[in-house]
Amino acid sequence: MTPFEYVTVLISIILGLGITQIVTGVADMVHQWNRIKLYWPHLLWIAFVFFLHVEEWWVIYDLQRIETWELSRFLFVILYPINLFILARILFPFGSGELAIDFREFYFQNYKKFFVGVMVLAILALSENLLISRFKITEQFVQLILLAVLGFIVVKNYRFEWLHKTIVIVLYTFLLGSMVVRDLKIGPDAPKTPELAAIVQQHFDALNNHDVDALVRFYADSVQLESSGWEGIADGHEAVREKYGRYFTTSPDLKYIIINMVLNNRNSVVVEYTSTGTMVNLEKEVPDYMRGRNYTLKNSTRFEFSNGKIVKSVTYFDQLSFLRQMGFFDHPKK
Repeated sequence: MTPFEYVTVLISIILGLGITQIVTGVADMVHQWNRIKLYWPHLLWIAFVFFLHVEEWWVIYDLQRIETWELSRFLFVILYPINLFILARILFPFGSGELAIDFREFYFQNYKKFFVGVMVLAILALSENLLISRFKITEQFVQLILLAVLGFIVVKNYRFEWLHKTIVIVLYTFLLGSMVVRDLKIGPDAPKTPELAAIVQQHFDALNNHDVDALVRFYADSVQLESSGWEGIADGHEAVREKYGRYFTTSPDLKYIIINMVLNNRNSVVVEYTSTGTMVNLEKEVPDYMRGRNYTLKNSTRFEFSNGKIVKSVTYFDQLSFLRQMGFFDHPKK
């Protein structure tokens, strides 16, 4: 059993219990149909929390990119499904027995507790996005707005029916809008992770063919390139041509062999590979004693994709090993 499979067992159980609460509550409403008075904003909140359960179960698949788990990280991650379970429970009356239930009255008696629960969800989602997924704070405006609006209503104890109806309608608008945007980004025309692996393989085929024009087609116009071989960030197609063109010119026999490929998620691939070649056509600043020397390097590159194009490439290799193979330490500077 992998660490990912191990930690997701408890998460799945908690989410399953929450879904059970919702399904059981809806079944009770159907069973007591003649003794209840429905309130449509309350029904929309039930559907919304159910969707959050399903979405959380769906996105935990991305946790497989985490190779090492600590207890503190695990405890933080399960806070979200635990809070979802609590929300699912307080959505329905407890121990109502044979009494008639007016869900409008129930909603306004309990909306503060529910709003606080949603605010906790927003805080947890915001924290996870910033601390684990490394999103920017500027990309979290939905959570920030939700926190501000719900917090203001709770503090002011606003019970205006039009306000509560508007909130749930706007929330669903945001929800549907985010789903549409997500589908546009990762819809049927966007490559899935197996297809990304094929793209990376084709990228390495172009490398081995020293075909710069073919390489450029794999990159987005605004691609960012980082490497331990140079300082700063190089960006754009011209950077791709310049960097790889130099490698191919310096080492006409340069070849790449993939050792391992890890598909982190639908947008990221990490590749371990070796590069072998001979220093033939030296650049002006390269000392002549490196001419004719062979090298074999172990490398690692993380490719980040958007709509099938590489938008960021980060490469690491052992510079000390390269200098040693070039005889750098046998020719100290005078």
